[in-house]
Amino acid sequence: MLDITERAAGVVRQSAEAARRFNPDARIRLIRAAAGLAFELTDVADAADTELDCLGTALLVAEGIDGTIDTGDHNVPVLLPTP
Repeated sequence: MLDITERAAGVVRQSAEAARRFNPDARIRLIRAAAGLAFELTDVADAADTELDCLGTALLVAEGIDGTIDTGDHNVPVLLPTP
């Protein structure tokens, strides 16, 4: 199961709105990174991505990420385990 907290959804929405001022096709994608998770900008979705609604803005989530997405310090994404 994949879910997102309201705080994290707000971060995604604000970031996507800002990015689209420079590139109307910009999307936010959540990926696994060396430090855990990271948001990246893209204009092309991967075929295996899951799309998650974030207050009316789509977040692309890379395959294999499961749990509840939240944001911590400096809006860094963190994954909370599903109870």
